[in-house]
Amino acid sequence: VVESTAARTPSGSISSDAAGSMLGYQSASMVASSASAAAVGGVSETGEILLPNPHRQYMDRFAAQFRAAANHSNHRLHVKSRSGTLSKTNQSDTLLNLTVGAVSTLSERVMADLRIAAPWALSDVNDSFEDDVNAVDNDGGRRTAFGVFSTTSDAAVAAGAGASAGTGAGEKAPWHSALQRLGQEGSYLGRGHQSGAASWQQRRQQQLESDMKLEVRHAVAHALLGRVGLRLWAAVRRDHIIMDQHLERCRTAMLSITDEMLWNLCSGAGTGTDDVGAASSNAEDPPAWPFAKGCWRGALGNMNAVAHPKSPYRKMQALAAVFGAIEDEVQRRALPSLTADTLLPVLLFVVCRTTLKIKHATVHYLQSFVEADRSIDRRAGRDLFCLANLDMVLRLAAKFPNFYQN
Repeated sequence: VVESTAARTPSGSISSDAAGSMLGYQSASMVASSASAAAVGGVSETGEILLPNPHRQYMDRFAAQFRAAANHSNHRLHVKSRSGTLSKTNQSDTLLNLTVGAVSTLSERVMADLRIAAPWALSDVNDSFEDDVNAVDNDGGRRTAFGVFSTTSDAAVAAGAGASAGTGAGEKAPWHSALQRLGQEGSYLGRGHQSGAASWQQRRQQQLESDMKLEVRHAVAHALLGRVGLRLWAAVRRDHIIMDQHLERCRTAMLSITDEMLWNLCSGAGTGTDDVGAASSNAEDPPAWPFAKGCWRGALGNMNAVAHPKSPYRKMQALAAVFGAIEDEVQRRALPSLTADTLLPVLLFVVCRTTLKIKHATVHYLQSFVEADRSIDRRAGRDLFCLANLDMVLRLAAKFPNFYQN
């Protein structure tokens, strides 16, 4: 998976922060997106010498394990837990766990290679912040009315001398006490400033490494799914086909009612019974939002587009765009703030009107990849929130026409 360029130092000299930053990120992207590089050594089309892929053996072993699990005659495999008991699990769960585990393991190996062969790809080459800190702390003349001084103590002493010469015995210039206080606290301020700079740099380095880990993981997942992705997606669809077929039958039955009637069912507006959702079961809850012609069209279009991407990460981005479109329309129509209680009817309406046929399998397919990236992806919390709400809404949609009936 690691491209041969990881073993070479970047060409050219870093003449400025901007050029260094561009070189660092371009090189990191080049290394991380090297999933399609030649697995064996040779010469590329541009004449570059390609080194053998050190991870080819691991990829081949993973492909063999995946093929053996996928060709198992029983779709519900027996898995032994830590306690020694046997439990049945879907074949797609086994294949998902196997794939996600291989992506995580191979990503760690690639990151280890990057730390050795291309440490510049993991370093923050933009040192402008550090240069500014050094200029203030070490280089730093402080310009005052009495000249430029290297420390605040010198400035305070000079200010005191100027004050005694220019004012009476019992008088002090208004800036005199401020400079004296600054001189007394200078040591504490200096240490705090350095500590703050160090902590900022540490957080910056951690963020940079997390971003690189995520980029490498996406590249590795692209490489592995290029070999087993179709069979994995087919297994997930097969194991969840019953639920998806039921949801599709419910969606077909909903075509006989108008959008306004469907919105009233989703929001529980005008029923006043105990069988409807929380929007009308509690008098303290806010009233249901009014129906508007063509409402939630942007979210509906984004939900329909979830079927197009093949990569699980791009599918997750398309699914998160549904929630973004809902929030945009709430702001455009000047509706009350979006909460969990008001999001549920909107998302239910979108799910009932979408043409996306594989909904339940999509949620199950994405959840495994998102949970594996919780420690390095800052958007994992948002993605898990989207998947949890969508899974809840799909279970409600399966109860049509009584969505909220216990």
